[in-house]
Amino acid sequence: MYTSQIKIGSQTASIKASKILKAYGLQCDIIKADKDRSKGCIFGLKINTEDYKTAVDILSKNGIKI
Repeated sequence: MYTSQIKIGSQTASIKASKILKAYGLQCDIIKADKDRSKGCIFGLKINTEDYKTAVDILSKNGIKI
């Protein structure tokens, strides 16, 4: 069950983030996080709420800006 979102920014960064989290055994899906066209396309990840803090820590340690 996915219930939390992490906004990453670009699609490329979201793909990289997804690969990093999956390497750590965390499940996630890439999503369009913001549909407001004035801000452009914002991509992110949909993850399990229980994995949110762990995922943010892993991404930060791997140079992914959130």
